[in-house]
Amino acid sequence: MSTADRMPSRRRVVFVDWWGVLSRDFYWQSICADPHHPLRDQLMEYIGEVLTDNSVRGEEWMRGVRSSQQVIAAMNLTPAAGLGKDFLLDRLIEDCAVMSVNTELTALLAELRAQAFIVVATDNIDCFADVFRRAHRAAAPWSDAAATLAEAVGLFDGLICSSDVGVCKKDDPKRFFGGWLDAHGLSIAEAALIDDRTTNCDVFGLNGGTAVRWDTSRDSIAELRHTLAGWMAHSLS
Repeated sequence: MSTADRMPSRRRVVFVDWWGVLSRDFYWQSICADPHHPLRDQLMEYIGEVLTDNSVRGEEWMRGVRSSQQVIAAMNLTPAAGLGKDFLLDRLIEDCAVMSVNTELTALLAELRAQAFIVVATDNIDCFADVFRRAHRAAAPWSDAAATLAEAVGLFDGLICSSDVGVCKKDDPKRFFGGWLDAHGLSIAEAALIDDRTTNCDVFGLNGGTAVRWDTSRDSIAELRHTLAGWMAHSLS
């Protein structure tokens, strides 16, 4: 039985962004954090080129037009001795599973679960979505000691990922969020989005939702708690 089936009375949803909000860890974190890794410099240069706001390759990766396998194949990195052809894909998957989470934020979200669904809504890649779903199927009940994606995934009632729906949040909020909302009998007026990007917050608000701009590296958890408490207390009737 799903969380939604167990708690049918919840009439709100909190959508929460991943990178910049729940986590600051990025792809291939274990390689990029190792100054002695033979692929580190090449990989960091490629990531810097692809994962920018104006990169067509990065946008296609996030929207599911390119798979992670295709992106890795196009890197043309100089091979490193002893590393197999699937090394980068395997490490990408492994590192997604151990991305760290902001434990203060997850504790706050856990407090809201009796009243609202908690759903990760992220512009992200296929490997991230696959890792999340596999971990979610096998998830133990969430505890406040959970410090990584794989450990904390039991907190969440679902995932909306751009590589699955084919659009990013800023492109078309109705298409990005609409499928999940329709499936759960909710409207965007009953939804809040926690996101670090102004563009995402703006379009969500323009479409009738409540947007809270919040950055895990900069903003106060106390301020977020106050804002969400005000939203939860507001009547939707």
